[in-house]
Amino acid sequence: MPLFQFGTIMPLKKTLFLAWVLLAVFACRPAARSNFGVDQWSGRLLDGSVIHFSQIDAPKLVLNFYSPTCQPCIQEIPALEHFAAEAAKKKIPVYVALESSPSSHGLNLPADATPEDRFQAIRNRMMEDIQKYSMRLPVVVMDDNFRINPEYGTVTGTPETLIFSTKPLLLRYNFIGPIGTAQDAATIERQPRYQFALERL
Repeated sequence: MPLFQFGTIMPLKKTLFLAWVLLAVFACRPAARSNFGVDQWSGRLLDGSVIHFSQIDAPKLVLNFYSPTCQPCIQEIPALEHFAAEAAKKKIPVYVALESSPSSHGLNLPADATPEDRFQAIRNRMMEDIQKYSMRLPVVVMDDNFRINPEYGTVTGTPETLIFSTKPLLLRYNFIGPIGTAQDAATIERQPRYQFALERL
């Protein structure tokens, strides 16, 4: 008589066998790991405080990469703010992220500018946009080791919106281009790109 023929095993033995199979399956499953080095990403908020994205206590995380010289980024602001409000209902934080290179934001600094000089220049330039466009989202300037790279980087340009799961920090979706370009809420909600991004939350 076969040992594992379920119809012939006593109920207790069946239960123990199923428990053993399930334990073996879950024990052999590889643990989720961060990808693309995103668990090392960090930056500074405009108040100067440091943020490590891998330490964020939320079910997901959204980073929207922005530059003051990027017209589609500016056009996207109303849709992004609307998107962030929907994300907040799920307790998902949304940050506007900037590269730490001043030249990427139309700024000319001396070659010997310190990291603090670069941060303050980017901060001051970003404050202009915050006031001009009534931006309410938190802004982070990425660390110097982060670069937007159109050829082989995780982020290829601006605007670009990355959606992560957390614990561990894992890049789940990279939305290239604006998530919406409409300026009023009703039209924003009807745009297919916006709806597609919203479904990723």
